Amino acid sequence: MSSSINEAWPQAGNALTANVRANFLAAKNEIEALQLQVTGFNAAGTTLGVGTTSPDGTLHVHTASAGAVTASLADDLIVENSGSGGISILAPDANLALIAFGSPSDPAYAFIDGRYNGGNPLLQFQISAGIKARFDATSSAGNTALMLYDVDNATLERVTVGAADSGGTNFKVLRIPN
Repeated sequence: MSSSINEAWPQAGNALTANVRANFLAAKNEIEALQLQVTGFNAAGTTLGVGTTSPDGTLHVHTASAGAVTASLADDLIVENSGSGGISILAPDANLALIAFGSPSDPAYAFIDGRYNGGNPLLQFQISAGIKARFDATSSAGNTALMLYDVDNATLERVTVGAADSGGTNFKVLRIPN
């Protein structure tokens, strides 16, 4: 938003009433414009609504109503829409896009991270600095896109699909490394 406040008014020793009034009016208009852009601000400063005047939590981004629902369990960030809604975490090709979980005892005890990985995208679940599960684009006949942590060998092992099971048609045996 560009400002219409004239920084040259008033000049030292020449405080013309018209100039002061013009600057005051310009500042008032800019403040009112900002108030229209940020609706739902709680006077106590505890909640902020974007697109709503009655936010359900600390920050509520409201595109359209999802129906008769109020966030209750996780209400620090609420993203609401009447159709598909979402949050984008964008990062350069060589970097991670992640969600981190922490506490006072361990500020980074778990992560969900996604990465472009040189054109072979993957999604990983990490706990205590170790990858426990990974989904990647390396699936083929008999191999899934899922890798699980093998506690005995301390490695990630690909989950494979074996021969058809006798349980019925279209069922296959899922082989999890042990």
